[in-house]
Formats: sequence, C-alpha cells, structure tokens
Amino acid sequence: MTHILRIDASARQAGSVTRDLLDRIEARLGGQVTRRDVGAAPLPLLTADWVDANFTPKDQRNSDQRQALALSDALVAEVQAADTLLIALPIYNFSVPASLKAWIDLIARAWQNLRANPSVRRPMQRRRWRVCLSAIPLDRFRYI
Repeated sequence: MTHILRIDASARQAGSVTRDLLDRIEARLGGQVTRRDVGAAPLPLLTADWVDANFTPKDQRNSDQRQALALSDALVAEVQAADTLLIALPIYNFSVPASLKAWIDLIARAWQNLRANPSVRRPMQRRRWRVCLSAIPLDRFRYI
C-alpha cells in the first residue's frame, strides 16, 4: 500500500485553494496518509541549541542535544517512511510561508540526509513521488 506524507502549509483552514486541490489529489492516489499541518500547528524555528546538537556526532550527543533534535528526528522519520510526498504550498507575499520553511529546516539535516559528496546516497534520497502544489490568487493582484 502506498504511504503518503501530506504537508499543508496554508494558514487558512476554510477557503484554502491548496488544501482543496491536495484533497482531490489525495483522493485519487489513495493509500495510507500521514498528515502534517504546519499551517495550523506551526513548528518551532531552529535555535543555537538545535544547530549545536545537529553538528555534534550522533554518538557524542548528550541527553539535552538528543531532546533538541527529537522533533526533527520524528519529522525526518515521517519523510523516510513515505512513498509519496504531497506538499500544499500557498504563496503569501510572493514567498514560501514561514511555517513550511520551518519544516524544511527541521528535515534538511546536514550529515544525516543531505550530502556534500554526490556519490554518497542518503536515506531520504530514495526514489519516491513528490508533488508540490502551489497556488497564488492572481485575480487579487494588479500588475503595473
């Protein structure tokens, strides 16, 4: 069975175009779905403690450092478990919402799942479907 990780980043619950479109895509794909709604439940921003813990080798981390990375570890595990990533990306002020950027910061872990050497594969780089759906209400903007 396909395992989908769905990320919603819209601050709006009702009337969200990206939520509606992702609902339709999800219904067509079927499968087990894990939902992470960073728009409704924003994630914390990175801190100095998080950065220090991330750059400490895993076998040398103390309990405070492991705690600082606990949420990040859980988010990375969600991505690794998914066969398909669905990301609903609304555009506010011509940019990515801060809530989605916080999620990206927490899953993009140097030395764990990002690589400096292209010949080394990392766990999050396995083949999977990725769908990033973006929407911007063009009818609300005037072009000069």
